[in-house]
Amino acid sequence: MMQDSAKKISIMSTGIPAPHSRSVIPFGTVLSCLLLFFVLIVPGCTKEHRVSFQGYVEGEYLRVSSPFAGQLVSLAVSRGMRVARGDPLFSLDQTYEAAALSEAEQGLLRAENRLADLAKGLRPTELAAIKAKRAQAQAAYNLSRIEFARRQTLLRQNVIAREALDRTRTNMERNAAALAQLDAELQTARLGARVDEIKAARADVRAAREHVHQARWRLEEKSQAA
Repeated sequence: MMQDSAKKISIMSTGIPAPHSRSVIPFGTVLSCLLLFFVLIVPGCTKEHRVSFQGYVEGEYLRVSSPFAGQLVSLAVSRGMRVARGDPLFSLDQTYEAAALSEAEQGLLRAENRLADLAKGLRPTELAAIKAKRAQAQAAYNLSRIEFARRQTLLRQNVIAREALDRTRTNMERNAAALAQLDAELQTARLGARVDEIKAARADVRAAREHVHQARWRLEEKSQAA
């Protein structure tokens, strides 16, 4: 006992410090700190910082209708549906408007055909008919001239009265007038229509096209889209 006490006293008297004991941190505490780091720090570095506000947006209501009355034949939407631009909404009966458009298109076709006929003159068959009438008028005029000359001879011979000669002269003049009229018709047919007639026909075509445009618009307005 005395020796052990002496050793302890000698150690303490040398001035050499005794070694410190090490402190051990529990593993559960370390794991909790790591989890807290990833939960609080890492999300703040990866996600965007968003700012939100409270409020409301007022919608703009649009009432869709047709400018013309009619019977509803189809309804493509219902209350609360979402529609895109161009989607059909409803259609009204288009029977009258379709018939009006067809009639307007036929009127335009007639006006265009008339303008084309005036611009190119008469057809060859029509020219041939005028030429045939002129030939008949020419033959009648020639015959009336011969008859008038014969009646003049008979009048000089006192065989007939002057009234007979006058009737022959009237017939000859009538045939001459008919021949001149056919000559004018033939010349006009070869030249085509007059400038004022062609101008009027072009105005008719423009009016017919506008009529078609209005009829088509009325037909399209019977069907509404978004």
